[in-house]
Amino acid sequence: MVVGYPACMKREWWILAIFVGALGAFFATTQLHDSEPDVDMTDMGPLEIREDTTRLLEPVEDGVIDYAEALNVGLVPAAADNAAIPLLRVLGTGALVGDPGAVLRRIGAPADLPVAGTLQRPQDEVAEQLAMTDLTERAGNETIETWIAQNQAALDTVVAASERAHLWTPVVRSEERGLIMPALSADRLTVVTNALATRAEIARTQGRLAGGWRDAEALLRLHDLTAAQPGVVSRMVACSFHRLGIEWLERLLSEDRPDLVLCTQIIARLGGLPPVRSIRTDLDQYERYMTLDGLVTNAGDATAVGLNPALRETNRTFDAAVALFDEEDAGLFERVRSFVSTRQSEVKRISKELQGTAGKLQAWAEVVAS
Repeated sequence: MVVGYPACMKREWWILAIFVGALGAFFATTQLHDSEPDVDMTDMGPLEIREDTTRLLEPVEDGVIDYAEALNVGLVPAAADNAAIPLLRVLGTGALVGDPGAVLRRIGAPADLPVAGTLQRPQDEVAEQLAMTDLTERAGNETIETWIAQNQAALDTVVAASERAHLWTPVVRSEERGLIMPALSADRLTVVTNALATRAEIARTQGRLAGGWRDAEALLRLHDLTAAQPGVVSRMVACSFHRLGIEWLERLLSEDRPDLVLCTQIIARLGGLPPVRSIRTDLDQYERYMTLDGLVTNAGDATAVGLNPALRETNRTFDAAVALFDEEDAGLFERVRSFVSTRQSEVKRISKELQGTAGKLQAWAEVVAS
């Protein structure tokens, strides 16, 4: 069986990410004091906190909207339910954006989490091969297999972390990138997810299917946890985790005699995936707020010439993009939006194939028994 990953993952998602990134970069890097923006220069006053400029009216800090704190309002999971804490034990607090101490206090993590983490940082060659090579090639690579063997305990911690109900760290400001973003960015997880997929494939080639499925299922759970993080980029990274899990299932189903019991377990697991949040929400809130925040921050102070008109123009741009999600024939954005239902359809298709395989195996078993 060949499970095709949705085309929008390969093209529309990246186009949308480029659009959002270019939009944010344009506004965030425009020097309002030194340039001549094409705005209404009769509006020369200080920053006006209004819906058409800042969009949000609170919280206000030093005369400007604290967009990071606005995005943090809501669920703060209990420490025992937050996958971020064991993941930080593996990755180390050095993976955090912002003030590590403040982030750890916010999520209720112990202060003694290591800076470097328990996962041995892969050498450049191993890191590149983990990210670029085919799963089958990774499983047969002695250098990668040695690195995987050295990090079994750390990867087991990642699997256990994926079973928690939430993955949450506060949105903070990255001084390095000049943007607000989750303190534990989704892209920090790619090394461990590539390692899990590789360990799953090694287990499959050695006939340890249950161990392989344990890691593949963890990848699917990490997708669900990461996809709930704010931002289109988080969703794109989460899709890569989902793809790795599906790729392993492809290999399992390609075997001449798939394991009947394991197939039944997988069918049950794929039937209970949670709904996925619309990308429209990310665009309308996180991406918009990130861009508005970058524009205000880059201006230097709330009295910058042309700041209010520039904010209004930014909002009009995002309003137009968000509106495309509400149209019947929205082209690119409609196809991106349909990824949510496409993913569920893909899961149903895999489940149906597994049921058919299980039925054939059952029939074969009955023939043998007779």
